[in-house]
Amino acid sequence: MSSTVTYPLTRNLAEPNYSGGAHILVMPRGRPRQSPMPQINNRIRQERESKGWSLARLSKETRPRIPAQTIQRHETGIAQVDLLQLEIYAIALGIKPEELMHDGMRISADARELLALYDRMTPREREQLVKVAQALFIEPTPLRKAS
Repeated sequence: MSSTVTYPLTRNLAEPNYSGGAHILVMPRGRPRQSPMPQINNRIRQERESKGWSLARLSKETRPRIPAQTIQRHETGIAQVDLLQLEIYAIALGIKPEELMHDGMRISADARELLALYDRMTPREREQLVKVAQALFIEPTPLRKAS
């Protein structure tokens, strides 16, 4: 059985411009979610250093708080950043989450939704999803034959 922890937020993570009143963030406990985007670690460090911030300062700015030791593990690639942490870092740094992705890569709302679903999957479910996606591109579908 999975329990949750709630944290008050000053910004709504669902809004693209992060404006609004107080909101509550509910974080599930249990199996850690890993990011399918491992290049983020360098971008977190670049953004932090461009502001002249120490690890401790970035830690202080994150809500819910991410310990400086965890930030260091993310920046060095020892630990992966999940999508929730990506949002928390972006808010703390005053940027959009997409700006933390490799080479400023932009993703659509649909892609963000897919990544969020992927983050909640078990390793087995992820394997199955990859097989389904690969099959869609390998085997011609009736729509592909027609075009």
